[in-house]
Amino acid sequence: KEKFPELKLICVVCDKELVDNYIAAANHYNNAKGWAETCNFKYLSAKNMDEFKDVYHEFISESNQPILLET
Repeated sequence: KEKFPELKLICVVCDKELVDNYIAAANHYNNAKGWAETCNFKYLSAKNMDEFKDVYHEFISESNQPILLET
């Protein structure tokens, strides 16, 4: 049984330099992929609008695990 069934989607958009000051693992990963996979999140990435359009439907669809979309 899922611990937090209502938590299906997390989208993080932030100022990386500002947030890094408060994150213990800030310099341990070049991106959030390793962290997300360690936490059993589905990891998606989009570096531009074309890539976002490619992952958009997967990002908003139902999932049996949380999804993190890194931009």
